[in-house]
Amino acid sequence: MHIQFSVDSKIAFITFQNNLNLLSTAFILDLNRILKECDSDINVHVIIIQSTTKIFSAGADLKEMQMLSNKETQHNGTNTSKNDPMDHWQYLATLKKPVIACIMGACLGGALEIALMCDFIIASDNATFGFPEIKLGLLPGGGGTQRILQRISLVNAKKLMFLGDSISAKTAYEWGLSDALFSQEECFNGSVQLASKLTNQSLDSQVAIKKLLHLLEHESMQSKLKTERTYFYDRLVSKEANFKINTFLNRNK
Repeated sequence: MHIQFSVDSKIAFITFQNNLNLLSTAFILDLNRILKECDSDINVHVIIIQSTTKIFSAGADLKEMQMLSNKETQHNGTNTSKNDPMDHWQYLATLKKPVIACIMGACLGGALEIALMCDFIIASDNATFGFPEIKLGLLPGGGGTQRILQRISLVNAKKLMFLGDSISAKTAYEWGLSDALFSQEECFNGSVQLASKLTNQSLDSQVAIKKLLHLLEHESMQSKLKTERTYFYDRLVSKEANFKINTFLNRNK
């Protein structure tokens, strides 16, 4: 089982519990099933997404991504196919209720894209953030190039994506990528404290506010995500990316 789920005091706890928590299609579909349940459950007011391991998530499942590059339906990334698995990645961004990402350990690539779809990002001092895709001849394809600009400057976004290096939790907080920084021991409690404050406010008002805040950006964001995906699939089928991905996957063999 990829994900553990529980509800306590109006807070839903969604916990990734695999070693690397690779974001395969099966993983994302499992996550979406739980998110849908949370969003419709009258007993859930706030959602916390976290991990029990030292890695929040190492990002997308590269082996599966390579398989996607061979599918004719993905040839131009124009999101015309109902079978495009990248569509599933966007469900988190459509939730009505507040979502908190509690990040401990590495949060890389697709995992950072997951965090950026949350309303709040709480980080422990051992957290690291990054978009390493360029080192594999790729680029963020799940909304990363667009949503990152809602939190950090264009200059810092370029540093993350052009170089592919990870940044520390301290740097992420200073850049505005995370909303709060705690020790490893206090990070979970810090997330719960924020969630508890949110549960004391009107859920109906929060749902309305969230809808209004996203209202103006929705149409333009959909267009931007479609363009991003076009570039992503173009890189995914390139010889350079396939060579670098294979080298990375076979590095320990």
